[in-house]
Amino acid sequence: MKRQPGALAGLLAVALFLATAAALPALGQDPAPAAPGALAEARTLINQGQPKEALQRLQALDAKDPQVAYLQGVALYHADDYPQAIGKLMPVLGQLKDGSIERREAVQVLGLSLYVAGRLAEALPYLEQTRAWATDNLELA
Repeated sequence: MKRQPGALAGLLAVALFLATAAALPALGQDPAPAAPGALAEARTLINQGQPKEALQRLQALDAKDPQVAYLQGVALYHADDYPQAIGKLMPVLGQLKDGSIERREAVQVLGLSLYVAGRLAEALPYLEQTRAWATDNLELA
């Protein structure tokens, strides 16, 4: 069987395309979740008052992962970088499960970041949400 001169090149191109496409994640597919150990380590660093070290660890993870972005926002807040904290928390807030500890903390930190940044009108709804579940918090009263 005789092949056309460009047919082999065309077959090779199709095979290369299929092999490359199989190695890439599907478009629109969620990124692989971050390793729980890495997130726990970053959380521990934040709790120990080392937000900059936490940010360095989180930098190696996929920032599209809502858990990573949420912890980056919390770490930025604790590093007194309120505008960056707002930028990280605003887009991820809707991706955190309602009623979860992560969502509650994100709402509280976002409200406080907006407040400290002088964006009082924007801060109030978040601080009011926090006040609903943090009834013993004197700062919010």
